[in-house]
Amino acid sequence: MNARLTAVLLLLAVIASPAMGSVEYRLVGEARLSVLLWEIYDAQLFTPDGRYRGINAPMLLRIHYLRAMERDDLIDATRDELQQIAPELPALVSAQNLERLSRIWPDKIRPGDSLSFELTATGGTFHFNEQPIGRIDDTRFARAFMAIWLADNSSYPRLSRRLRGES
Repeated sequence: MNARLTAVLLLLAVIASPAMGSVEYRLVGEARLSVLLWEIYDAQLFTPDGRYRGINAPMLLRIHYLRAMERDDLIDATRDELQQIAPELPALVSAQNLERLSRIWPDKIRPGDSLSFELTATGGTFHFNEQPIGRIDDTRFARAFMAIWLADNSSYPRLSRRLRGES
């Protein structure tokens, strides 16, 4: 009986683990972002072995939105966060990649939609509702983008710790 239960639980874990490209991921941590009375999104971080070892490829960040968001608001928030998290990122690199995001992200995100970013050795790929929508081919920007959620000096350090599996 225990062997059967273990097999079922293992199967469920494999089914629930996302796979992007040729990489299969395991959950590291998850957290909900709430601001005042509003629940904004649920975030999950995945790595191949389910452990966080710094911002290193490959890894996958999935954000499941709980409220509607406009693309321009997401771009503005990303710009603000990057200035805080990665002030060393050259302004031109940031501006070019934010412009790229404005072309690949959907105009509107509705409750229930998900936006994911898979960090790769050459940059990263965005997915909207599990479908690839565009790439970023700049490793500096890709790592800085991930740092928005994972860095110690993020705007939401508790969320960062939970995503990293620390609390």
